[in-house]
Amino acid sequence: MSELVVEPLGERAIRMERTFRASRERVFEAYVRPELVRRWLGTSRMDWHTCTIDARVGGAFRYLWTRGDFRMGIQGVFVVLEPPARIVHRERFDGSDGETLVTTLFHDEGGLTRVETVLEYGSTEARDRVLATPMRDGISEGYVLLDAVLAG
Repeated sequence: MSELVVEPLGERAIRMERTFRASRERVFEAYVRPELVRRWLGTSRMDWHTCTIDARVGGAFRYLWTRGDFRMGIQGVFVVLEPPARIVHRERFDGSDGETLVTTLFHDEGGLTRVETVLEYGSTEARDRVLATPMRDGISEGYVLLDAVLAG
């Protein structure tokens, strides 16, 4: 519905923001239910292999995408779950030596939901490496799919 905003925040974080045409309850649900996450998270260039989510404080999640012999995985643990307002989790990409703290806030904007996500990295260098990737394109693509999930 709106343009994705991606910007550095402080010395070690990235802030992302986008608005969706759905209630924050529905958007929150799309972040924690595997059958919905599979429909929007990721990229069309990869195929889902694994999507497990134990949506409770201390619960783990695991995402794995493949394309031929290439594999990309993320695993993490939920630190805070406050439906439908906030999710905080720690995540690590497979093969990465760093963990990221991810805080996602779901703001009620009168029938719309503004999703604000802050990713906190262990160093400025780690944050800058991520900003140099095509992360924005992949997230934008996923959010277009999320629009369709929310509309359905």
